[in-house]
Amino acid sequence: MLASSDAVAKMNAAVGVNSLFRGVSKDDPTKVCAVQQGPVGVAQKIFEDNKDMIRGAGHVIESTVISSYLDA
Repeated sequence: MLASSDAVAKMNAAVGVNSLFRGVSKDDPTKVCAVQQGPVGVAQKIFEDNKDMIRGAGHVIESTVISSYLDA
């Protein structure tokens, strides 16, 4: 199943995730950066719960690096 941007935005909003930035590397178009704001651990759970949909959109799950940062 291929997810639309609207579907992804609704899924993120439902779990309290706000997309702040998405961009493609100027040196490597296979690398992207997504900065999101939300509860710690939610991004990992979204990936775990939606692997088939994410793979269906062409994303290579194993290439994903998720890091969490807290306000200082």
